[in-house]
Amino acid sequence: MFKNSLLLFITFILFSQCSVDRVVSYEDLFKDKAFESPDDSGVNFLSELQPKPDTLNVNFTASNSNCSLKSVNGNGGASKETPIVTVSAGVPTTLENGNAAPAIRPFQIVFIDLLKLKDMVLYNKPTMDGDKILTTGGAMYFEMIRDKIRIPVSEIKPIVVLKSKNVQTDMSIYYEIKNSDGKTTWELDPTTPINASKIREDSVSYKFEPSKFGWINVDKLYQIPGEKTSLTFKSQYLDIKYINIMLAFPSIQSVIRVPSSGISTELPVGEKAYLIAISVSKSKEFFAHFESIEIKKNQTIDLLLKPFTKKELTDILDKIDK
Repeated sequence: MFKNSLLLFITFILFSQCSVDRVVSYEDLFKDKAFESPDDSGVNFLSELQPKPDTLNVNFTASNSNCSLKSVNGNGGASKETPIVTVSAGVPTTLENGNAAPAIRPFQIVFIDLLKLKDMVLYNKPTMDGDKILTTGGAMYFEMIRDKIRIPVSEIKPIVVLKSKNVQTDMSIYYEIKNSDGKTTWELDPTTPINASKIREDSVSYKFEPSKFGWINVDKLYQIPGEKTSLTFKSQYLDIKYINIMLAFPSIQSVIRVPSSGISTELPVGEKAYLIAISVSKSKEFFAHFESIEIKKNQTIDLLLKPFTKKELTDILDKIDK
């Protein structure tokens, strides 16, 4: 009798705890909280999780007109000293008349590298040209400044060599632009040629001369080989406009952002992806839904966001690139 009573009591306690946990986790979790809007915040939506840009002081001379940039996001491979990007001056050191060209005054390079899909999620940089999917060799923020003023590209005509783990052919240069609605996307620059040189079987260098500074992406359009579908995302407890929804495709090397409508662009049926849905409160609390999924025809996914610490969130995002 005592054992049965004890068993019933334990069962009641466990049921009560699970019920309270469920209610607290979902129904009451977002009550009386104000949230950031991903559309309003753009790249700054997850700014507290992003490593800061690196700034390098550069003094090009006639005998040394190149510099190496290390990874801001820890993408240097086995050696953290391995440069991710090499930048060289493309201007001649002598004029057509044989006289020495004016020396390039010292300047600074501001640099961020996005070579992992995790980085593109954290910086809110999906690999999309409008609603078209891009496969990426890597993206970066790149500018040159002197006395806090951006240097014109024409002064130095920089030659950039980017090292990447995504070995692809027929890559192109895309620049970030802002649409009339204030949202950003990647736009193809057909005038900037790019040369690819394989370093090893699993790595390549992409060499190009950027025509402008800012966010630059090495990409090409991804052609879905088979059946296509759109996914629908729903959120019962938090308005979906406050949730930044992304899908990371490791095999395609692409990150897709789902608009605030909750309906994705056309995706490849059967492809595996990581679903990353993140919301940030005005008081900088993080909530997320992270899940490994397989794209299914006309699929609807219910988002159930749970609280995460900064470390928990960055740690779980590491799974994307493994």
